[in-house]
Amino acid sequence: MKLEFLSLASISLAAISIDVNSRADVLKSTQALAKNLMGYYPKPAFDGAIQNITFYESGIFWGVMMDYVQATGDQTYSTLIVNAITLASDRKSSNFLGSSPAFAETWLGVWNDDLLWWAMPAMTGAEIYGKDTMMPGGVTYGALSAFTTEQIWKFWDPSCGGGIFWFENSTLLIRRARDKSNKDAGKKTVITNAQEIMMKARMSLATGDKTLAQHASQIYTWLKARNLVKPTWHVADGLDANAQCRVIETEHSYKNGILMAALAWLYKASNDPVHLSDAHNIARTALATFTKRNIITDLCEPNCESKSVPPKGTFIRGLGYLFDLSPDAALKASIKAALKDSVVAMLNSCDSQYNCGTNWSIGSPSGPNLRYTINSLELMTAYLKTFGVPPTKFQPPTSPPPTPVVPIIPTTTVSRPTTTIGVKTSTPATVSNLSPAPTNGQMILTQSSIILMIPFILSLMYF
Repeated sequence: MKLEFLSLASISLAAISIDVNSRADVLKSTQALAKNLMGYYPKPAFDGAIQNITFYESGIFWGVMMDYVQATGDQTYSTLIVNAITLASDRKSSNFLGSSPAFAETWLGVWNDDLLWWAMPAMTGAEIYGKDTMMPGGVTYGALSAFTTEQIWKFWDPSCGGGIFWFENSTLLIRRARDKSNKDAGKKTVITNAQEIMMKARMSLATGDKTLAQHASQIYTWLKARNLVKPTWHVADGLDANAQCRVIETEHSYKNGILMAALAWLYKASNDPVHLSDAHNIARTALATFTKRNIITDLCEPNCESKSVPPKGTFIRGLGYLFDLSPDAALKASIKAALKDSVVAMLNSCDSQYNCGTNWSIGSPSGPNLRYTINSLELMTAYLKTFGVPPTKFQPPTSPPPTPVVPIIPTTTVSRPTTTIGVKTSTPATVSNLSPAPTNGQMILTQSSIILMIPFILSLMYF
């Protein structure tokens, strides 16, 4: 069936012609979206992050790009992707908090979900290149993935019966994660715990270490015991350890997506059929909850927060993972149908350069938008997987990133407030046009600036 996707009459855009039942056509559209997305990476920063969005969103960016490589076999951007992860983890430091994590923890705090968004593409690298394969920065994919996973595990806490805190606040400001002066201080979010389940399960499969799978099972048992995963298979946002373990009932699609995929991996690692059955139940409920006319739709649409990546992108990523991992033919058919109908709707909002809208169920158009393009690529990559992923012999990137002295920690690591999206250039980055690293003098200036800010930062304690 040949379909034509035309722009709305109110704006003059070229049509995109694609047969959504043809893997070749879907692949071409997926490649076009990847090219568009990489246009937002013309001159990488020293920390591997994308300009003008938060650090965690950059982790999501590289996560979908690594999934794109795995699903398509297209290795055009592999060196750039791996070098970005290498730079973000401070090369041989193998730490997304930088070369001085104690400084980061003291001054800036630690957002655990941010670190795990970055660890996920590193884990995909371990799976496609080999866990013992060396990254250009001098550590293996497996070592970086394992280090970050265990770095987060230390935040398992006995309050409310267990669970991992969403973040650890600055120790210098005397606002620990358990300090009631911060409204988010005691939160144990489902997303952080689901990400850790996923990483523990995948690491267990990669290494054969069953203890990792046991830890993942422990986290999931806690999620169910605290009613964060409901008997109806809806998934809550988290709980507040500073408010008598009150459950935060708000439901967001991305938590469901990551959790159901994590449980499918955990089933493979643990051989416990409950994990697979629960993954299927969460998926069925999520497909009923987050679709309109079978088009994937967030509950907040059309009024979702514009200054962060819309939630449904990583929900869709989870659907793609579950499609790969599940043996349930009926569920796989439902996933493929939802992805297909969403692709049809999404393409109807695109211009000829694959700048697509985000409110697919109402055909909302858009000009260039980095965050919407991330989600469009999430959708096309997940849908492409439903045609099967042909075996590919992946060549690990070996070209090293620039070798500058890197500042202590990327300042965007814990910067939750977002900024306006910058202007995309048409030429994706290449290894040769990476931006030069800061000099020693620049690093000293950065530290000096922080020291000069001490009085201001300390004053925040009194507000």
